[in-house]
Amino acid sequence: MKLTKKTIHVLKSDEKPRVTKLELTLNTDATVTVKLKRTKRVHGKTIKAGLTKALEKGSARVKLTSRIGSKKLPPGTYRVTVTAKNSVGTGAATTVKLTIKA
Repeated sequence: MKLTKKTIHVLKSDEKPRVTKLELTLNTDATVTVKLKRTKRVHGKTIKAGLTKALEKGSARVKLTSRIGSKKLPPGTYRVTVTAKNSVGTGAATTVKLTIKA
């Protein structure tokens, strides 16, 4: 698994890049879960977001922005954890870091 850009900017910013792609290679069809968790709390609250996608065997890309679903992610450093699951079981989690800037 590889994150193509380690820093993105919030969607309303004029700075680039605003999107990063998480590149994965799967050896079987699987449901991939991506969880983001900010390493520091914001006003005492833990910031988390996640998404799940069914992907086919081979190379795949998952697009990440500062908005995951309906949740806006505030600037900061996030731990991105990815797991793949199929009918046989769940693979080991892989973790990378992502920075979101204003």
